[in-house]
Amino acid sequence: MADSDLKKQGGEWFKQLRLKAGLTQVDIMKACGFDGTTFVSNIENGRSPIPSGVSPALARAVGTNPKEFALNCLKFYRPNLYKMISV
Repeated sequence: MADSDLKKQGGEWFKQLRLKAGLTQVDIMKACGFDGTTFVSNIENGRSPIPSGVSPALARAVGTNPKEFALNCLKFYRPNLYKMISV
């Protein structure tokens, strides 16, 4: 599967977490201390991966276990590394 396809799947995964938590893109940005919604929009539309530095804040914002969140990020954005550690 192409990296762009995985990024789109990762974006959709994150969007579903956000919606399940009942949050808007603005809510996520405020929870992480950012301005605007471009950051979240780019992730959800598969244009940008979730940066590892903000993963803990994003996991807390959507109410997800940070370790589980990080593993899913690896699955979508670093699939080879994910395969290595999920054996």
